Amino acid sequence: MSVEDRGARARGEGEASLPLREAGAEGALEDAFRDSFLARAGRVDGIGGLTDVLDRADLPPALRFGIESAYVHFLADKQGRSVHQVLCLNVVTSLPTSFSVPVMDPGRLAAFHRRRGLARFGSLKVEVDPDRALDLVGEASRLHGGAVRVDANGRFGSADEALSVLRRAGSGSVEFLEQPLPPGMHEEQKELKAKSPVPLVADESLADGRVTPGLAEQFHGVNVKLMKAGGYIKALNQIKTAKELGMGVLLGCTVETGLGVFSAMNVAARADIFDLDGFLPLSRDPRPLVTEENGNILYASVH
Repeated sequence: MSVEDRGARARGEGEASLPLREAGAEGALEDAFRDSFLARAGRVDGIGGLTDVLDRADLPPALRFGIESAYVHFLADKQGRSVHQVLCLNVVTSLPTSFSVPVMDPGRLAAFHRRRGLARFGSLKVEVDPDRALDLVGEASRLHGGAVRVDANGRFGSADEALSVLRRAGSGSVEFLEQPLPPGMHEEQKELKAKSPVPLVADESLADGRVTPGLAEQFHGVNVKLMKAGGYIKALNQIKTAKELGMGVLLGCTVETGLGVFSAMNVAARADIFDLDGFLPLSRDPRPLVTEENGNILYASVH
């Protein structure tokens, strides 16, 4: 989506990207944009005015992010400033990302690793299920010279199950474990945090968008994604609150074009570690605003 002022020759684009499991639901976003946003928008005066409109519209987070980021990018273009200047943020021109490996048979990982040239990434992020977690983490550690990050997507059924994998894998081979248990298992998650030999990072547990003291009792860090947060402002608030609670911040993404990852790079100065490979699986990137070199993400054009 885009915002345009033909008189000022200014334009801003934003992206609303749905998770792969929601493919085909684009019509719902279009309906929400037309019926909930355009019906309330009127004349928008500044980021604060847009935020008020978006709050009243109660949009899906991805759509809210697309609209807000398009407007911020429009303001930057109209004012002849960078997005960082509009948001009052420091610039990060290059950052290291991990590469995410989907759940697969451990015997296929070596060929996948070689074919994709994954040795160039400083860290590898492997998605696991309970049945193959130990073998997949072990194979990833054997193949990859850098850190191994483990993402369970809430697939472990108990704290003991997750702990068993971590202890048998050896904590030295795992940088962190992301979302080990399903959201809602608060007491089990607190128990796991107390016993875990590696940091635990929340993802799906942040589904309502709020970083709370209760979340900090369960996790050491949080995965902030602009597409799930619902915009620059909400993501920056999540990061600020997480830091105040002593939590680390992983800046992540969904499967997105370079425009979505470009947007994430604009807030990168506030985060600690990065998982911004969402544009790399695309056979053709329609918005190639970022590029990857030797495992690092860089802006591909003047920003």
